[in-house]
Amino acid sequence: LNKQNNKIISLEPYYTNHSRLISNLKLNDIDPNLCHLKAASNDNGIAKFSISTIPGYHTQGGKISSDGNVNVHKIKLDNFKLPEKVSGIKIDTEGHEYEVLAGSNEIISTNKPDILFEINPGSFNKSVNFLKMHDYKFYFINEDDEMLSEVNSYSDNLKKEEGTNCLATLKDVNIFSNFDRFE
Repeated sequence: LNKQNNKIISLEPYYTNHSRLISNLKLNDIDPNLCHLKAASNDNGIAKFSISTIPGYHTQGGKISSDGNVNVHKIKLDNFKLPEKVSGIKIDTEGHEYEVLAGSNEIISTNKPDILFEINPGSFNKSVNFLKMHDYKFYFINEDDEMLSEVNSYSDNLKKEEGTNCLATLKDVNIFSNFDRFE
């Protein structure tokens, strides 16, 4: 709300979460027209989506999966023909991060946005290797200590039960700096 010049495009593939997201945006007087009922991926089409709770109830941790119980539409982020520069991308797709990045290759090549993505054992190294081709550096976000630590590959000590994130950026970041210095 305090960044009026920012335009945030949201993708939420599960219809119940999507409708709640739109309701929250409206309650906060934010334009819900940039919220799409789709999953970000490396191609367009229909995918199976696994939901960890019963349909009709708020869910978390849903993901694209061959044994999914709901069909969702998926789209490459590069298909959004955006008239403005993309400065940041946030990805939390429960192991589908690499596919989202691959579907964002044009945006990443052209705009070089900062990217926050969840650390998942199955996709982290592929994501890092993909972004290394674009000269990105990688930092583990330690929320407990409010610190950034440079990383280059997956390690079990990066993963926490509640999830952890990585910052991919072209910027030189002082790894001993606090979060509030990197905005």
